[in-house]
Amino acid sequence: MSSSFRAPLNPSSDEIDLIALCHTLWRQKKLIVLVIALAGLIAAAYAFLVTPEYQVSSVLRPAAINELDALNRSDVYNLPPGEALLRVGASLESYDTRLGFFRANQKLFEAFVRPGRTLEQSFEEFNRKSI
Repeated sequence: MSSSFRAPLNPSSDEIDLIALCHTLWRQKKLIVLVIALAGLIAAAYAFLVTPEYQVSSVLRPAAINELDALNRSDVYNLPPGEALLRVGASLESYDTRLGFFRANQKLFEAFVRPGRTLEQSFEEFNRKSI
């Protein structure tokens, strides 16, 4: 196989001879396949060897009591604060996320804490009811 590219001689017209171009590409088919295969191998190696990195962040902000009261006064929607907390807790996806939110916002969950129970026991009861 010759690696030099020899273009067919064309008269000085502005037309492209597609048949001659296809024959030239066909003669160089091994080189074309080799370049495509090499690029594919490099891409596959990169895809399988590089460690994927993901970054996720979420912010959970409970509705302020005055916003909830304004919504309740409008008679469009009536949701007591305890029910609102149950819905917020149910919407949190993982157990650890719910427990972390419960620990970080203990004032919001005072209604769910029972005397003689630990924080985790109160959370377990809240978790069962919210889901």
